[in-house]
Order: sequence, then C-alpha cells, then structure tokens
Amino acid sequence: MIPDRANGRGHGPALAALWTTGALAAGVLLGACAPPAPDGPAQDVRTELPNTGSEQPPAAEPSSPSTSSSTTSSTGTSSTTSASEPSTSRPAETSAPSTSKRQPAPVDRCHTGQLAASIQEQDAGAGQRYADVVLRNNGSQPCTVYGYGGMQLVGGNGEPIPTDLERVPNPGPSLVRLDPGASTRATLHWTVVPTGDEPTNGPCEPEAASVRVTPPDERAAQTVPWDHGPVCDHGHIQGSAYH
Repeated sequence: MIPDRANGRGHGPALAALWTTGALAAGVLLGACAPPAPDGPAQDVRTELPNTGSEQPPAAEPSSPSTSSSTTSSTGTSSTTSASEPSTSRPAETSAPSTSKRQPAPVDRCHTGQLAASIQEQDAGAGQRYADVVLRNNGSQPCTVYGYGGMQLVGGNGEPIPTDLERVPNPGPSLVRLDPGASTRATLHWTVVPTGDEPTNGPCEPEAASVRVTPPDERAAQTVPWDHGPVCDHGHIQGSAYH
C-alpha cells in the first residue's frame, strides 16, 4: 500500500528514497517507449565525427628513388656520349672510299688525225653494191666513235660529184671504244642501175676517183681512193652508224 503523501502519513527517509527511485525508473521507461521524433533534415554525421582522413583520396605513390636515378643516369650517359662524339666521326664512317684512283681515265672521242680510213667492198649482186667504211685507230691512246660519219664523192679533177648519203638505223648508233690498232666500220649500200632521167647507154653518174670520209663529230676529212664504179640514183648511198 502506497503511503498517502497528501496526509503526510508514513513520512520518513526510507519512504522518500523509495518514492524518488520509483519516479526515476518510471521516467526512464517512458523515455524508452516514447515515439520517434518527427522526420527532419538529416544531420551530417561527418561533422559530428572526428576527421580521420579516411574519405580523402589516397596520395599518389612516390616514384621509386632507384628508378628515377637510373633514368637520369641513362639519359645523362646518352647525352654525354652524343656530345663527346666528334662532328666528323659519323660522315667519316658512312662516306664511301674514293675510287677515283682505280677508275680508268676518261676516253676522248677519236679525232680525224689519229684514224686511218679505208673502203672495203663487200659482196655485190643484181645491180646492188655494198662496202664498209673502216676507221682504224693509229694513235697510242684509246678513243671512242659514236654515230654516223660523213662522205663526199670526188671526181678525177677534184670536183665533188653528186652524193646523197642517207642514214639508216640498221645498225644504229652505239658507243665504240677503239684501243690502239682496233677498228670500226659503217656499212654502205648503193645501186648501179640507172633510175629516173639517168642515161642507160653509159655511166648513170660521173664515176668518182676518191671519197672524202669524215669521222663522227669531226669536221676534217680523209681522202680515200674510190674504185667501185658509179653510184646511180643521183649518188644515193645508204649508210649505217659505225659499229
């Protein structure tokens, strides 16, 4: 039975302490059973907790001292090696050795004065004639001949007679080297059959006594005897290049 506080019956220290303890226990129970507080703005828990740095991004891992030192050392070595090389060392290694001493001296073309010209007749038939103009190197040095030469039929009195030299491509020009004593030739072809208005009861054209032969690229000529009869068709001669 609870003492009647209003009437003051049963007052005493023990009863007062018991009353106080019961009141505190009842308050605790009421607080535990109280409904939750209404929703409100969420509090930032991080502002209430001590900052431990756990949410900060991890710091970048420092470079290894040994790797950096190795890279610097390698770069420095390369730079030092490049700078220490003489500026002429690389061209000296890659440049080709001079071969001018091993190459033969350039060979000049053959000039009229070092050549001996002649006419050598070849087979003939059916009114056609063939011969070779031969150039022989009489000099002491080699020389070259290239291309077509020139020629002019000359009469017994030294006057030129009709000559029509036609260049034919068989064979065509090619560089011919003539060592001392060597020779080259150009092939000639003409007819002894009168053509057009040429007479048929006598020589078709005046017969030449000699021929002036001019080597390729030269102005001076050599006079060579001609004993191969008249050249009909108004002195038309086909001539190849020297070969």
